[in-house]
Amino acid sequence: MAKDWCEIQSDFDHMQSMSCVPIGLRKVPENHVFDENKSVKWNRDKVAENNLAYKKEVARLHTLKNKARDSIYEDIYLYIQDEVGHVINRDCAIKIWEYAYKKGHSYGAYQIKHELDEVMTLIEDILRITTKQEVNEQ
Repeated sequence: MAKDWCEIQSDFDHMQSMSCVPIGLRKVPENHVFDENKSVKWNRDKVAENNLAYKKEVARLHTLKNKARDSIYEDIYLYIQDEVGHVINRDCAIKIWEYAYKKGHSYGAYQIKHELDEVMTLIEDILRITTKQEVNEQ
């Protein structure tokens, strides 16, 4: 069952707020000294280890955010399929979303939704007329 638009918007807002900056870990310059009482080699190794851990954590956070985004897109496609009806497939839903996004994204989320509603209504009307004509021809 498709999520309603409020749920999708809430999920989107949550995804947008997901940070890709690690907590408690920061990248340090190559000449950073962790411990003055340790050797230069030890500090260099510690810098390399720290920065590698930082890089891996950033990648992990990006992956989580991207997975959340991809899940939202799937919810949007299901929403479109549910709203338009007439058993449109996922590829059609993607095209509808891409069109609405292209038309509205410069003006924000509400304009995208407005464009999406407009194009879905148009497609629903076209499909209803087409279906009615096919029935009358039989």
